[in-house]
Amino acid sequence: WQDGEVTDLGTLGGKESAAIDINGAGQIVGHADTADGNLRAVLWQDGEITDLGTLGGHNSAAVAINEVGQIVGHAHTADDVFHAVLWQDGQIADLGTLGGGESGAKDINNVGQIVGEAQTTDSSKHAVLWQDGQIIDLGTLGADISRAEGINDAGQIVGVVTIVEASSYLTRGVLWQEADN
Repeated sequence: WQDGEVTDLGTLGGKESAAIDINGAGQIVGHADTADGNLRAVLWQDGEITDLGTLGGHNSAAVAINEVGQIVGHAHTADDVFHAVLWQDGQIADLGTLGGGESGAKDINNVGQIVGEAQTTDSSKHAVLWQDGQIIDLGTLGADISRAEGINDAGQIVGVVTIVEASSYLTRGVLWQEADN
């Protein structure tokens, strides 16, 4: 929606698309169906749609873009598992996991810090921070599962922790921050 007008952003030849995030320059990210039914991360910019690609698999999705134009989300590998990725300068970078199979990025700040979740070697899911080429396990704060959802330019991270008890789930919102914040 802009100036009282609604614009259909289009697809990659498939039936559906979803716009997820927009930056101050008007760059929009999300995902769109291809003609063969795959889901692809896309960038809409200046009236054009760009397929951001995958890590060798069929599907990907973009979930956040910062003011510099760095995009994060997840993409299928050739082994058909999702990994967190960073799209930057026309390239895709696999952000890795904590030794488990899957990961997913949720947000990126204007400093380039990325947050999300990653599986450990025992397949549990932990909130993580990717910065300076490293993955940092934020832990679960004593819960069973954690996930980082957002990060601001000061490096404060918000997310959830989940305790699993007899087939029910108890979740709590949490804030991770440096001691001097």
